[in-house]
Amino acid sequence: MKAIDTKAPAPEHALPPVTHSLDDTAAETKKAKSRLLKAPEHVWKSRVSWRIAIALFITIVAVQFTLLNFTAQSNESQRLDHLRDVARSAIVPLIATTVTDQRTSPFDAKDVERLIATTRVMGMVVYSSTLDRIQSYGTPASVSISSLSDLLVNQRSIDGNAYEVVFQPNELGQPYAIVATLDSSHVSGEVNGYIQFSIVRMILLGIAVTAMLMFTLGYWLLDPIVFMRDNLNKAADNPEQPDIEESPYSAKSEIGGAIETAFTLIRTHANSLKAIKTTAEDKIHKLAYFDSLTGLPNRAMFIQNLTEKAVNTHSGVVERFAVLSVNLDHFKDINDSMGHNVGDAILRAVGKRLRASMPEVATVSRFGADEFAVMMPLTSDALTCKDVAERILGVIRAEPFKVFNENFQIRASIGVATFPDDGTEPDKVLKNADIALNRAKEEGRDQVKEYSEDFNRAVQERFQMLRDLRDALEQEQLVLNFQ
Repeated sequence: MKAIDTKAPAPEHALPPVTHSLDDTAAETKKAKSRLLKAPEHVWKSRVSWRIAIALFITIVAVQFTLLNFTAQSNESQRLDHLRDVARSAIVPLIATTVTDQRTSPFDAKDVERLIATTRVMGMVVYSSTLDRIQSYGTPASVSISSLSDLLVNQRSIDGNAYEVVFQPNELGQPYAIVATLDSSHVSGEVNGYIQFSIVRMILLGIAVTAMLMFTLGYWLLDPIVFMRDNLNKAADNPEQPDIEESPYSAKSEIGGAIETAFTLIRTHANSLKAIKTTAEDKIHKLAYFDSLTGLPNRAMFIQNLTEKAVNTHSGVVERFAVLSVNLDHFKDINDSMGHNVGDAILRAVGKRLRASMPEVATVSRFGADEFAVMMPLTSDALTCKDVAERILGVIRAEPFKVFNENFQIRASIGVATFPDDGTEPDKVLKNADIALNRAKEEGRDQVKEYSEDFNRAVQERFQMLRDLRDALEQEQLVLNFQ
């Protein structure tokens, strides 16, 4: 194995990953502490948590009360049994062992008086082994022994202040049975104290268990749910670019797996929205700026490009370019006679020829129907706008258009205007090109006409004449003369 030089310095490029890893670890630790501190806050602000806490607390208290009902009775029985044992322990030493007549009491009257004065024994009734009543002392007892079954009777008074017990001969070690009346007034108070202590204890226990469970529930369940909810809200606010955090929870757990799945769906949804939006924007842009039949830029795109050229000229970069308005001659006759399918095929073919014949710097567009427009930069003084127009005219005349095995010879009229010679505003240059096109049509079609100011004056004079004739008709100023 090759030896490793531990004294050699580590490569510089190895340092950043280590630093980055330590930073990530510190960041994760900080996030974990932050979640630990925020967990109780989330718990007690959540309605669901309060409902769970109340339901859990009520359940714990109900179970404790049910158990308390049994333990209180058991506690009372234990105290009464203890009272009985203490009384028996105090009575047995007072029984005289030298009594030979079983029909006489084995107790000394003074000893019994002292017993009643110093202990909780309030009275006694002594019976012989044959269940004959011999002697009674102190408070009379309501229990009497007349049969062997009565030896098993232990009875407490209704107010709970007296407890009458029967001591059998085998308990006393002498052939006597004794019914003792004991003071049990303290038992009720002690049992009530036990009940109160138990109630306080079970309330505190319920609060402690509920708080601990809610804290655990908040840290392991509610906090991840709040984390997922907050990130879902972020994704809802900005579905295309959701600012969601990296999940700090393990994907192997149920909650962590659900969060990971939700975040995967969010990212997938965001990517889908971006793709749909991009596709829609591309389609809208294409519909807004391109002709659907030929795929060429439409009038809006042409004017936008023309405006950009004009802005560059105004900014100090002088550039001359030709604007040509092209119209196919008698194209309506083809549509009417051969149908629009043939006409559309010819328009597509014309568009392809124009685009193929022009350089990339030229803009070829379709304005609508059988009208096209071309914008061509005049990069050299030798190139004129008429040269461009003649080239386009030659391309259209070059050969017939073959559609559905039929040949169609297409001709065109072209009007030309030069920027900035014939106008510095885009709309004006295009308008002048249209005026030149109209002059080409008026003079027989299938030709090129360059714009001249005379064309514009002629157009203005014609419109003025039409306005004058319209006014004369409305005001009945026309006069018919016969010659």
